[in-house]
Amino acid sequence: MLEPFSPREMVVEDVVIEKFYKDKVITDISFKEVDINGYVILRSNIDNKKTVVVRRIGNTTYRNVVNPQNECVSGISPRDVKQFMLLESLQDNSILMSVGLGAAGTGKSTIAIAYAIA
Repeated sequence: MLEPFSPREMVVEDVVIEKFYKDKVITDISFKEVDINGYVILRSNIDNKKTVVVRRIGNTTYRNVVNPQNECVSGISPRDVKQFMLLESLQDNSILMSVGLGAAGTGKSTIAIAYAIA
């Protein structure tokens, strides 16, 4: 069972993850359970530690959101995948409003303020 506000995880074939690391954007794949601008963690069916975080940016288009250049803003770096997804959504001009949900003390305000002063 997922904890509240956890990103969705899906087990996929290993070649799908390799494709995302190679091409960054995949246009011929669809996970119906993911809303547009929704994030999902794809986990390899062969190696449980092999993952990629992707965001749905169209009907059948997904983008690998891991970008090492965007990991530090105003000296603050995301500490987990949830903080990383919040920062990535704040940095994307195509997303008009980002909402961070989660328990107190998880870094939502810290990431938002770091982005705002950058």
